Amino acid sequence: KIIYVDSLLLISLDTFFGSNHVLYSGIPKYVRQQMDSKYLASIFINKFAESKILLPTERTLLSQMIYHGKKLYIKDILLPNKSDFIKICYTQDQIEWVKENEIYIWQYFIEKQFLYNTAPSLIKRFIDPAPFSKFYLDIDNESPGRVGQWIGWQIIRSYVKRFPETDIVTLLNLPSEEIFKKSNYKPRKK
Repeated sequence: KIIYVDSLLLISLDTFFGSNHVLYSGIPKYVRQQMDSKYLASIFINKFAESKILLPTERTLLSQMIYHGKKLYIKDILLPNKSDFIKICYTQDQIEWVKENEIYIWQYFIEKQFLYNTAPSLIKRFIDPAPFSKFYLDIDNESPGRVGQWIGWQIIRSYVKRFPETDIVTLLNLPSEEIFKKSNYKPRKK
């Protein structure tokens, strides 16, 4: 949809006609969902952030979550007036679902000991775009994809709340383990 290299920005405008556009029939719903102009700035900033944040060298689920959390946090800075659902490219219902279930998602990750697990299947289940996240529970079809990105974003927000004087360059270069430990992230029942 968007290519950002150095000072060059290419946008394929035909991928932002709206999720129900006739040209998109046959494309899975979870992919079409982001094919709306309201997500254009968010998707652009995602590409911009990828050029500023080093890919994690660790292969753990936690490091992937925090990497994506950093990209989402850049949107907090550059899109301060946009809703969280726009920043993460969810629907309003999906953002409400992750907010209401944040504590249960976190408990699931802890109980299953996923944080330091390096299995590539966890990235597919909780980080990569998908119609839903794969907990292998009855709630799967209700959940949005990419819940690991959401949790990573909340860890970053928790860190920034505890250390508000941290400048963005320092934050983006901090190791995921340090951010996680110092964030004191603990979701609470809403």
